[in-house]
Amino acid sequence: MSSLRPAHGIGFRLAHIEDDLTTTEPFGQDVLRALFAHGHGRARGGYPWQAVLPGWEPARLP
Repeated sequence: MSSLRPAHGIGFRLAHIEDDLTTTEPFGQDVLRALFAHGHGRARGGYPWQAVLPGWEPARLP
């Protein structure tokens, strides 16, 4: 998807939860609430959108 978007003039912006949120709880409603609260707090603080997937280099077009 990210490699096809420049050729078609499609923008890409990603917001994701980085490794700064960890839990040892089993995945369930409490973890989902914590994920939502964490993401919401970051968004309200001006979370910087990313233009490429984490760990990927932007595609180089000829």
